[in-house]
This record gives sequence, C-alpha cells and structure tokens, in this order.
Amino acid sequence: MRTIATIAAALVLLAGISIVSSTVIHSAAQNLNNHLTQVENSIQNQKWEQALAGLKVTQARWNETKNLLTILLDHHETDTIEISMKRLAEYIRLRAAADSMAEVTTLQTLIQHITDKEDLTLTNVF
Repeated sequence: MRTIATIAAALVLLAGISIVSSTVIHSAAQNLNNHLTQVENSIQNQKWEQALAGLKVTQARWNETKNLLTILLDHHETDTIEISMKRLAEYIRLRAAADSMAEVTTLQTLIQHITDKEDLTLTNVF
C-alpha cells in the first residue's frame, strides 16, 4: 500500500512541477513576444531609435528570464534566441528594414516554438 501511495505522490509532484514550468515558459514567451511586436511596429514605421530602445527592453527581459528558462529548456533553444537578438540589433542599427523584419519574425517564431515544444500534447509526448 505504501508503494502505491509513494508512486501516486510522485506523479502528483511531477504533474505539479510540469504545470508550473509550463506556466512560467508561457508567461515569459508572451511577455517577450509583446515587446517584439512593439519593436516590429517601430521597424515598420522606420522609427529606428524607438525600435532599438524596444529591443534593448526585450533583451533586458530576456536576460531576467534566461537563467530560469535555461533550466527548463534545451540550451540550443536559448542560444539560438540570443544569436537572433544580436542579429536583429545589428540590422536595426544598420536600418535594414527587410532584414530587420525578417529577423524579428524569426525571433517571434523561435519564442513561440518554445511554448509549442513544451506544451503537454500527444504530439510532444509521442
């Protein structure tokens, strides 16, 4: 009987940790994508200084959550996001509208991919 109770407790604990980590990942990704949408709008309107300032805020938010996300995610995912942010910053600095738009879209997709990959779905389980 103790074995069954121990297994049940372990499953409940595992499910709880999974739900909390999923919530943290979704919240962080939503926050980052909201900031990136503002950057995207600034790029579309060719407000380069505003776009760069918005990206700096996004990078600061990323740096706040990166350490926690690194525990929960594959390091390749976080490295790819960092590289994309640096590339976007350079495109904005050069005022390359097409490249900036492509990179901000890539960055949004990478961040969305994190949440899609970590969701508890049949596709991800199998």
